[in-house]
Amino acid sequence: MKILHIIPIFCLVFVSCEDLDVENLNSPDTETVLSDSDGIESITAGLFKFWFSVGHDSSYDFGTETPARAMWYMADCGTVFWSNFGAVDLSMEPREAYINDVTYPYHWVGEAYYKNMYDVLTSSTDVINILDNGMQIGGNGENTDMVKAVAYFTQGLANGYLGLIFDKSVLISSIADYETMEFSSYKDVVAKGIEQIEKAIEICENSEFILPTSWIPGDEWSNVELARLAHSYIARLLVYSSRNATQNSQVDWTKVLEHTEKGITKDFAPLGDGVADSWKSYFHLKTVAPGWGKIDMRIVNMLDPNIPSTFPESGLYTDLPNNGLAISDDQRLHLDFEYDTENSRPDRGYYRWSTYRYKRLDDYINNDGINKRIIDFRLSENELLMAEAKYNLGDYAGAATIINNGTRITRGGLTTIGNTKEEVWNAIWYERNIELILSGIGIEYFDMRRFDQLQKGTMLHFPVPAQQLQLIPAEIYTYGGEFGVPGEDVSIGGWK
Repeated sequence: MKILHIIPIFCLVFVSCEDLDVENLNSPDTETVLSDSDGIESITAGLFKFWFSVGHDSSYDFGTETPARAMWYMADCGTVFWSNFGAVDLSMEPREAYINDVTYPYHWVGEAYYKNMYDVLTSSTDVINILDNGMQIGGNGENTDMVKAVAYFTQGLANGYLGLIFDKSVLISSIADYETMEFSSYKDVVAKGIEQIEKAIEICENSEFILPTSWIPGDEWSNVELARLAHSYIARLLVYSSRNATQNSQVDWTKVLEHTEKGITKDFAPLGDGVADSWKSYFHLKTVAPGWGKIDMRIVNMLDPNIPSTFPESGLYTDLPNNGLAISDDQRLHLDFEYDTENSRPDRGYYRWSTYRYKRLDDYINNDGINKRIIDFRLSENELLMAEAKYNLGDYAGAATIINNGTRITRGGLTTIGNTKEEVWNAIWYERNIELILSGIGIEYFDMRRFDQLQKGTMLHFPVPAQQLQLIPAEIYTYGGEFGVPGEDVSIGGWK
């Protein structure tokens, strides 16, 4: 089955690409860009920003939506009563099938992300190919390794995230793939992404450079720090690609431990500029701003088990203990959450209502993201992945030490835990649900998916977008509700 998928390299400067039809790499425009070392360095400078901005929905234009919000609501971490981003449709109770049709108003939720990842993927591949053919970047080639490391990193991220979100995609790792492109399973795509990021790490370990501050603003990223970031992303891909609890138990936890131990030592949080199509996150600005999405009662219940995990079907706050005002020893209840009884659209179900919103991102929201950090990979996430690896390898004491030195104590002010298997696991699960809210896209969804906690009928991955299937052509399919293989494509039952 062939698919036509080559993106002009100039798409990385945010020129809209209407489809993924093949462009001849020897065309004048592309040849001009690829033949100039300054042009190659400039293209590479935008690779990571474009990958990041696509995930965080930096433009907020119709037709560029990311699936990040929908996944947040599908995971029952957040709840919403507005239909934007397909959020209402994808969080219906009971769950319904995703409408994989080009006439569906929110078909862009999956389609735009799929296409934009190919912008990153093919442009990264083009850069690597040119460098492999001998082009040197900078005076005496001093920037060649830096450019190549970033290109491999973004190539791997693009493949990796296509594998995290979609059931299959066209695996691209070299120019030769453009002629024989076939769909590969998400497992193969994630594996290839990890392999490519490992190449970036190898370059970083044998080079010395510091990224220009404009490439990832806010912090200095040397070859050493970039390698640490790459290790952490590999840990993400290894863990979050699981579609069910069985697969999660089969993760190579030794590798996860190795990568997290070599991972980040600080938050990965680029400094935002508040400029659309640049370092800006509408994912953060428009997900939990007042009047938009709220925290699902499932999370409120974790903070205070006396509060029900779903809003009363009566729609009455008086049917909740203390009118839904939570009480908890966890200091984050007041640091990160705000009691808020504003709800709307009861016609869309009282199960969407909540008594809390998430306020941890308010500094970013209130300043429109200008000179504020865009959280994507918290140090605490790397630590929790490390603790989970130790837990799965039977080192409960080691996992407990990480937890007791982490955010459970430093931010939550909770008591230390012991070394029993049950205590350790309960603490890991609690911290992941409370501490990592709205950091990297999809984390909550990936977590609920890999532990069989997504509500019955929730799709476990997105299908290839209908527009792309029409280009092949191939039969259009979908997941969710009654569609898909139970336990592999669609959840057979979860927390509720």
